[in-house]
Amino acid sequence: MKQLVINFIILFSHSVRGQTMGGEYKQYSDQNYTITYPRSWKLNCDMTFIAEDSIATVYGRWNIKNEIKLTIFIDSIKENGRMDLFNEKVKYIIRDNRIFRKSIPKKEYNELQSLNKHSFSGSKGEGFSKFKEREQSMYFQRVIEYKCK
Repeated sequence: MKQLVINFIILFSHSVRGQTMGGEYKQYSDQNYTITYPRSWKLNCDMTFIAEDSIATVYGRWNIKNEIKLTIFIDSIKENGRMDLFNEKVKYIIRDNRIFRKSIPKKEYNELQSLNKHSFSGSKGEGFSKFKEREQSMYFQRVIEYKCK
């Protein structure tokens, strides 16, 4: 389950500065890396979010500061009919109408390596610098805008 949290912690995107973040987002990569389990996100107008891929659904809350700092708070993950509770916070930076992960901690890389199950888009034995480069090239971009008041 920890691997799923880490997988979902890995990216998003935004529209023009000053506009609402509400909408549906799709995952892409700047470097044409293959995304094994592409994620989609729904940032709801009530500041809740739902993230999905072919493995699980993640639920939580979000907020934005200074129009460029997005924080996601993961509350729970549903997989195979089972719901697990979490308390994870992940920070993102909005630039060029895209949402990128602010940083990739080495701890995350070490946890993925120790799981020895790589259902994420990396390869077994991949070094930290390559992992970080790949993960920081991924972003989410809005494909449907919600009209929030």
